[in-house]
Amino acid sequence: MGTRGDFKVTVTKEDLVFAAAHFITLAGHRCEALHGHNYRAGVMVEGGLEAESWYVLDFVALKRLMKRLTDELDHRVLLPRDNPKLRIATDGDAVQVAFDGRPRYVFPTRDCVILPIPNTTVEMLAQYLAGRVRTELASGGGGGAGGANPGRRWSISERSRSRWRRTSGSRRATAKPSTEDPHTMAKPTSLSPAEVAERLKTLPAWRLEAGALVREYQTDGWPTTLMLVNAIGFFAEAADHHPDLAVSWGKVGVKLWTHSAGGVTTSDVELARLIEQTALWRPAPGSSFRGTPKKFVS
Repeated sequence: MGTRGDFKVTVTKEDLVFAAAHFITLAGHRCEALHGHNYRAGVMVEGGLEAESWYVLDFVALKRLMKRLTDELDHRVLLPRDNPKLRIATDGDAVQVAFDGRPRYVFPTRDCVILPIPNTTVEMLAQYLAGRVRTELASGGGGGAGGANPGRRWSISERSRSRWRRTSGSRRATAKPSTEDPHTMAKPTSLSPAEVAERLKTLPAWRLEAGALVREYQTDGWPTTLMLVNAIGFFAEAADHHPDLAVSWGKVGVKLWTHSAGGVTTSDVELARLIEQTALWRPAPGSSFRGTPKKFVS
């Protein structure tokens, strides 16, 4: 009963999640299109035991703290304040974002979170959350999770659709191994323009443009736009086949092509059909559902 020492405990919960839109600036003069992900957060705490409680800290309070922090990011556009390639300016109800000096996005202020990080990569998001956890625990703002203990080390990991895991106490990011062996998977074959045209007969709103399937959806505003982006993201992640999205207040542009094939494949057509069915789904006449009275998506 007298044994003490250092302990390492990982805390996670099914509701420590957030869905958010973001984009990343890349090497050179490149910038991703706006898109969304579902994120799951977890905290790993290391340290000695409290003298009276015999635990490292109150993990119920720690979960409450993490829930509050993830809720701050949920259904928001995440913008990196310290990115030298971006100019982010808040003007009343709007946030204007320019990339390389050229206007790129305008967002409602209430839908944005401007973070003190250089890029909204999962590594930087994990580092940001780790810093918030450390600061609030040290200041006693963790809702009873205990004050700072100089002997403790705090770290946080966050997992995203890219299978990256970040431990913020170090400068390493290690890829979690995939269950699929890429060497045993057949390389996809691109479809000819004639084959694409034949398949698009059942998808008349889609078109072949510059070697990709393209479609623009009109929405009735930003909340519906974000819901559509998240719906597309869900199916894309489940299929492990990810489109390029161009997002604005009332429009979602979708671009599908298979990089490894250098063109459009059957996977792109199947995902386009699934996106179309989901985006345009409405209750059938005579259904028990009333259906939204809004314009929604077209």
